[in-house]
Amino acid sequence: MNAKFRAACAAALIFGLVSPSAAGASDAGITANPGALSDAELDQRIGWLTETLDATAGYSKFWQYSWASGYSLGIAIGAVQAGLTDDNDTRVNGIVTASKAVIGTTRLLLNSHPGRLGADSMRVIEGNDRAAKLQRLEVGESQLQRVSERAQERQRWQRHAGNVALNAIGGGFIAGFGDWEDALVSTAVGIAVGELMIFTSPKAAATNLDDYERRFAGAPKRDEWTVTLVPTGAGASIRIDF
Repeated sequence: MNAKFRAACAAALIFGLVSPSAAGASDAGITANPGALSDAELDQRIGWLTETLDATAGYSKFWQYSWASGYSLGIAIGAVQAGLTDDNDTRVNGIVTASKAVIGTTRLLLNSHPGRLGADSMRVIEGNDRAAKLQRLEVGESQLQRVSERAQERQRWQRHAGNVALNAIGGGFIAGFGDWEDALVSTAVGIAVGELMIFTSPKAAATNLDDYERRFAGAPKRDEWTVTLVPTGAGASIRIDF
């Protein structure tokens, strides 16, 4: 494979790793003055945070490890496809497939879903005195913010645009160095897989922060909407919840 193609693949890898993803959530606590809370109020908030964070951990782990495994399989399939063929078009398609899978796997490893940890960061804090409870509350609220921020990523247009752009670039490589029909198929399949990954990401936490703030901080309900793929007998439909 010529140097121009290798350079193009390297550029695509860099783009995929730096393309838009969720912004880091603030570590600032939600409760303005936790020191003014009574022990009973602290216990109530800590209990809610622990139960809620743990409730979303199972699916977050399933989503994280399932997609990491799927992308790892994609690396293997693409590498074998590229390495065992003498056909240039097939080799180009395999290299692009493996490259996109490397990007997906790397991003999942470097930016693992925080929800998979549940309330573990709260449980590692020892003691049950007031200082420990205040620390547990601060850690739990920060974790809730991080998980909520990640859940809201599925609504951001930048995330979807990055998916389309990455697969369009991969399709361009295949069209330029291989077969244009393979390029169309690869682009369409890649976009569909990327959107499926986004839409199946854990979404419950997107409303958990809102619920916590309204319940304990008296914040008004935020206007928000979610888009969900719903299986039907004939395929799937799109549901928009306000």
